[in-house]
Amino acid sequence: MISPHPASFSNFAHRPTVNSVVRLPQILSILLVFGLCAPVKAQLTVSNLTSLSESVVQAAINAASPGEEVKLPAGTTIWTSPLIINNNISLAGAGSAKTIIINDIPTTAYEAQNGGLIQWNTVSNYTQCELSGFEFEDEQTYADYDSEIQFHGWCPVCHVTDCVFWNLSDVGVLFDEGAYGCLDHDQFATTNFANQILCYNGALGGYTPQDGENEYGDVSYATPVTYGTTNWWIYIEDCGFSYNGPNYWSAVNDARAGTRVVFRYNSITNMIFQFHGTESSGRIRGGRACEIYDNFFINNAAGYPNQGT
Repeated sequence: MISPHPASFSNFAHRPTVNSVVRLPQILSILLVFGLCAPVKAQLTVSNLTSLSESVVQAAINAASPGEEVKLPAGTTIWTSPLIINNNISLAGAGSAKTIIINDIPTTAYEAQNGGLIQWNTVSNYTQCELSGFEFEDEQTYADYDSEIQFHGWCPVCHVTDCVFWNLSDVGVLFDEGAYGCLDHDQFATTNFANQILCYNGALGGYTPQDGENEYGDVSYATPVTYGTTNWWIYIEDCGFSYNGPNYWSAVNDARAGTRVVFRYNSITNMIFQFHGTESSGRIRGGRACEIYDNFFINNAAGYPNQGT
């Protein structure tokens, strides 16, 4: 098991103060994404679990109705198989430093299911898929490029908030196919050279498996970009990113397949924001558009000043 992280993430303490006038557009956009296009979180019931056992959690998820919240208790546990979610529900821990899930899925299992620790197969409606209040760690150190959390299918209101991704060997969160939404108030800290967030979700207006145009991002590239709107964007905001490894810098994210990303109000130490084109993704198109503003970049890597930001 990796060594525990500090009680406070000192690298995330540098976020600049933003006055309420500047923050007003942020508040309005979140309301638009998560308040006006719904019912968004039409929560029916709350299932309060008393166990972190994989089988107990999976059974509760399988029994949950759309919009229901499955709430896990505080504690630390090791999961050795992936959690599969096939509905638009909310999965909540007791808090980012209270409910700790350690990924110890064997390499062969990753290769067989290619779905990470939590594979979320979203459904085509506006009921919110929300993940909140967890800390995720890796027991093993192999790099297989599977994301811990994977959103697939079609849901424009996915939400990841109040989570810590601590020293993962690979990617923290993947937005794929037609999954959109917001990732906010999360903390990513690592000593490993790995992207923290993958934005591969260029499917606009829905996603059908094996639909080449959507899968490749052709539809996104043929659709004009309207900046300042909420449609078809991933919002990454009010998060902390910190890298303290041997390569001087690592990447906050990667993007391709026509994805559109808003990146704002974040604190970043020794990391870069990046989009990929077709140079590394083959037939799949690169990222389509991004809005990047009001972030605070720090580079304090020894021997590599003022680079990588």
